[in-house]
Amino acid sequence: MRSIQRLIGQIVVLFAGAAGIAMAQTGGEQIYQTNCARCHDAAAGAQRVPLRATLTQLTSASILNALNSGVMREQGSHLTAEERHEVANWLSRATPAATAAEPGHCSAGTNSTTGGADWTSWGAGPDNARYQTNSGLTPADVSKLKLRWAYGVPNGKMMRSQSIVYKEDIYFGGEDGSLVALDAKTGCVRWSAHVKNVRSGLTVGGQELFFGDVTGTVHAFDLTTGREQWNRKIGDHPAAMITGAPAYYDGRLYVPLSSYEEVSVLAPEYHCCTFRGSVTALDAASGNVIWQSHTIEEAPKTEGNTVGPSGAAIWSTPTLDPAHNVLYVTTGDNYSGPASQTSDAVIAFDLQSGKQLWSSQFTANDVFNLKALGPGQDLDFGAPPILIRLTSGKRALVLSQKSGMVYAIDPDGEGKLLWKERAGRGGALGGIEWGAASDGHTVFAPLSDVSLKQTLDPKVGGGLAAYDVDSGKLLWKAPAAAVCSAERQHCSPAQSAPATAIPGAVFSGSLDGHIRAYSAKNGTVLWDFDTERSFDTVNHVTAAGGSLDVAGPVIADGMVFVESGYSQFGGKAGNVLLAFGPE
Repeated sequence: MRSIQRLIGQIVVLFAGAAGIAMAQTGGEQIYQTNCARCHDAAAGAQRVPLRATLTQLTSASILNALNSGVMREQGSHLTAEERHEVANWLSRATPAATAAEPGHCSAGTNSTTGGADWTSWGAGPDNARYQTNSGLTPADVSKLKLRWAYGVPNGKMMRSQSIVYKEDIYFGGEDGSLVALDAKTGCVRWSAHVKNVRSGLTVGGQELFFGDVTGTVHAFDLTTGREQWNRKIGDHPAAMITGAPAYYDGRLYVPLSSYEEVSVLAPEYHCCTFRGSVTALDAASGNVIWQSHTIEEAPKTEGNTVGPSGAAIWSTPTLDPAHNVLYVTTGDNYSGPASQTSDAVIAFDLQSGKQLWSSQFTANDVFNLKALGPGQDLDFGAPPILIRLTSGKRALVLSQKSGMVYAIDPDGEGKLLWKERAGRGGALGGIEWGAASDGHTVFAPLSDVSLKQTLDPKVGGGLAAYDVDSGKLLWKAPAAAVCSAERQHCSPAQSAPATAIPGAVFSGSLDGHIRAYSAKNGTVLWDFDTERSFDTVNHVTAAGGSLDVAGPVIADGMVFVESGYSQFGGKAGNVLLAFGPE
């Protein structure tokens, strides 16, 4: 699966010790040593399990949220409420952000004039190209971008849910469960709400706002009032969660399902593995299920000490092709064998019925979990397909993988390979993590290739590669920046965040805290802003930026919106949404 590779979205504390063993001792440190140290103090951090140094950046509220209702809820259920509070308070070294009495609500009649296109889905359209044609910015404007306003999340120290822009507002979901509508030009608050957590990116359809959480539940909120209209749990597996943003079309919502079962196996008595990825079509008005299709059609069976096949989670938003009545998804690895042919693959489903039409696999036998009970390397697809029309008039799906490979395949030829190129060395946290971007002529692939042992390697990873969509020819490759130093902790040049393109420029965020804009022609840097610092915020919350990762830049109406502070894999924690515009 996109292996937990970000898997633990708000994650934070991985209790792998004694599942179900009642603890007699008291004190946060003793609770941690008994239940947490086995994974979080491990020599290599179990690859994607955050080390203790990472967890200490989180607020106690963030840690407690993960134990009570987040990805560690199953492990936290074996502790008493008092024990959860004790270990969260002991582990956290972060100071909770203070909130002023006046949170910056918009005055009556406040309204902005929009002239650019909206950004209402993760990929800025059903093709997931992450390309804003009517951005309101020229390449000359990009070099003049200045910070307009900043919004601080009171209890957030893990920025992962990508925002959307609709008409004059930006809608944002915080790691702490906050959900807000802000005026896009000024940052004043239209309305605010609170849920247990917001994991996926946000999506607009009709007059509603949709997103998924860490329990596998979809939520629908009214865009104007901020009131919840309905919620629907689509995953009955205890480790199910929604990481990819729902996709909306013609009154239906298409929701991908992932899980953190790869981490669950660390519990000593866990019998691996039973989760299967799926995509579910819901009626957007009511939340009623229309159809649900699994990525692995056969149910897992017990073979010796394991259960399988399992996994093939869907970590990204579906790509929609309404003209041909098809939906495309990419999948992750198998958690347990026997290996399926639909892991690390692209799958086409009928948009109306959910029937699987065809699949094409790119890494066979990738069976992986955190107990290493398989031969795989965790080379998931964390990025969705990009649907492109070539110069010839034919269509292509462009795929980018954690293996470091970029592919173009024929969606009308059941996935026939058109070209493939290696962008990076790849690995469990390597290659292209969350997504490339394309202007229809060029594919822009940001490279992670992060190296994580005890800490992030400040000299390994990063870069941005540009490929011709017709031939796969490498047009240019921008090197990684070298801003990490011994004095700058939690720093890596890796560019794990999804890229965003506009005519003439492409934006890419890095674990070093920088958001950069590159020339689409040759890869030269047009603009560079370091987000790793403190900010004065419109809502008077103490806020600072950090690493850029899961959420990509959102661009609309001459504004660039960036969420800063993702520390899951050793980066710098932060809690700020930043808005930039030209002078």
